[in-house]
Amino acid sequence: MRTEPVGHWPDRGDRFAEPMVDPDLPPEQVEELVRRNGAPSLGRIGLCWLLPEEWSHVRWFGAGPGEAYPDSRQAARIGMFHATVEEMQTPYVRPQDNGNRAEVRWAEVTDHDGSGIRVAGDPVFNLATRRWSDRSLAEARHQIDLTAEPMVYLYTDHAVQGLGSGAVGPGVLPQHRLEVRPAEFALILTALPAHAQGRPDRAARAVQRPGDLTLRRSSRQADGRRLLTHGETCSAPTG
Repeated sequence: MRTEPVGHWPDRGDRFAEPMVDPDLPPEQVEELVRRNGAPSLGRIGLCWLLPEEWSHVRWFGAGPGEAYPDSRQAARIGMFHATVEEMQTPYVRPQDNGNRAEVRWAEVTDHDGSGIRVAGDPVFNLATRRWSDRSLAEARHQIDLTAEPMVYLYTDHAVQGLGSGAVGPGVLPQHRLEVRPAEFALILTALPAHAQGRPDRAARAVQRPGDLTLRRSSRQADGRRLLTHGETCSAPTG
């Protein structure tokens, strides 16, 4: 199992568009919304884990059962849910970032025998899983362009940007944009052993030791570049 800093962000062709602002707002609030609209933005801040392809079962306690983003979540409710990696996808006509689950307290990703890993938030995080990389998703124009890879991409994000409605309306509203900013977050990882009749516990080997492993990360912007140093995850802006 490997982990990578997440540096995926959507196209920002709308970043110079005027935000939709209520004219009755106080001038200082209007100024803040206009500032946010023009600030560089990210798709998300978090970690991407590369897991064995057989870890295809996902169970979580958080928003569900469908996807939920900061500006698109009224149909979601808080509860415990289960889905396969394939069922976590939202098959948009044009492939794009999808399937985020918000306010997740904990999630387990396992194989058929229960071997895998548990991730707990401190207190919550965003969850997504898929079988292709961000690059493959960005390059695809149709669903048939996506080819499953021999691994599972697990996204555990501290924050994600809203979806917007650029196809029929404005882009991401200023209050739902994820600006480049310092961010600190913690995740607690626990290896899950296989059931007694199952396979050896690959998860224990993946995290190097049984029990809990707490990861703490901070994100900073430095010179417009993406940097990675010990104990830090840094993401660059889009513009």
